[in-house]
Amino acid sequence: MFDVQHRDERLPAKAWVLGLAVDGDAKAYPFDLLAQRVGPDGRLDDRVGGRKVHIRYDATQRSAEAFDAEGRALPAVAAFWFAWVAFHPRTQLLAPR
Repeated sequence: MFDVQHRDERLPAKAWVLGLAVDGDAKAYPFDLLAQRVGPDGRLDDRVGGRKVHIRYDATQRSAEAFDAEGRALPAVAAFWFAWVAFHPRTQLLAPR
């Protein structure tokens, strides 16, 4: 494959995450943790880069999307942890409850 210069052991390298960067801050949402943290409607409210964001997780499709407070889609990427953190080494992680 390719050599990854930055390694981060907070998650297994091939953990699937939704990565989101807003106003210079980055945050990763591990899918396994999203499955536990979203409400009955599949939604998680959070803050990234000082802005309110809404994460929608679909356990059936194993997919996730990010939206701003007004409901507009935010650019986010589903990726393996090692790939996301290679480009965003200072990324925050969604914390367990």
